[in-house]
Amino acid sequence: MAFPQIALAQLRQGRGLKSPGFSVIQFLEGVVDEMNSPNDEQAALITAIFR
Repeated sequence: MAFPQIALAQLRQGRGLKSPGFSVIQFLEGVVDEMNSPNDEQAALITAIFR
């Protein structure tokens, strides 16, 4: 079984990650709105950090 299929099966079984609730999604949307969009230099820094 491929890794994505295993991950989806585990998610359906309630193992590991779980889907966030609606209130969490609304909160995250608000955070993103407050932060605005990164400029090109900031986006490059974010990309470099998470590689």
